[in-house]
Amino acid sequence: PTPDPTVARPRNWFLFKQLLLKEVRGRYAGSAFGAFWSIIHPLGLVAAYLFVFGVVLEVRVPVEAAPAALSPSPAVPAGGMDRGLFYALYLLSGLMPWLAVQETLFRSAGCIVERAVIVRNSPFPTEFLPLVLAISSLVQVVAGLAAVMALALAFTGQPPGAGALLLPALVAAQGALSFGLGALVATLHTLRRDVGHVLGLVLVFWMFASPVFYTAAQAPEWFAPVLNANPLTHLLAGYRWCLLGLEAPSLAGLSYLAAWAGGAALGGYAFLKRQEPRFADLV
Repeated sequence: PTPDPTVARPRNWFLFKQLLLKEVRGRYAGSAFGAFWSIIHPLGLVAAYLFVFGVVLEVRVPVEAAPAALSPSPAVPAGGMDRGLFYALYLLSGLMPWLAVQETLFRSAGCIVERAVIVRNSPFPTEFLPLVLAISSLVQVVAGLAAVMALALAFTGQPPGAGALLLPALVAAQGALSFGLGALVATLHTLRRDVGHVLGLVLVFWMFASPVFYTAAQAPEWFAPVLNANPLTHLLAGYRWCLLGLEAPSLAGLSYLAAWAGGAALGGYAFLKRQEPRFADLV
């Protein structure tokens, strides 16, 4: 029999809230530093990547792309910040969003299989599982972006410009993109367990095909179409414009990002719901 919507909707909403609260509270439960791990872990990764790319390879943001707060000379600090330190903020502002997307996809792969008891025994909206993971990962993103904003303000003395008003829209776009791709990965992994193994390789290639460690201008010309087709290119450009004063993303780039986010969310949701009747037999 079809569940009564007047009963199912309140029950589903209550269930969703409980799942989300459990995910957020349980993420760092029992740890001494608690929610500070959402900053400590990315900072540790930034330190490692900064040593490789910033110290060993001496990667820097090109002079023509740097904001006015920095000196045109790579060797001379300006506004209290030299280019090595600015590259650290550049790296952090790209790594924080990427880590959230990566974590959502990794955890989404097994989220339906791991909830096999619920999936088999109750009329449960399985789209809640990747949605909860996508939303909870945004907590880490917001904390990281706030840290970048505070550090940039401390070292340059310049508050964020009007571009900071775009931040909520960018975070929402990242959440929609993560949910849609997470729903797709969760469904595919439930259908074929090989997906979880392939996902790790795909994410490594996607990370280095995104301007997390380098600027789009530093990539070879033949690679430009790949970067332009990558929605993270436009997401990271938006974050760095808002937080660091780098070149503003184009309207076409933002529109492309919005189309990707909306399309991924709707497509991932539709694909999951289409396969949902099979989940009880597959888990």
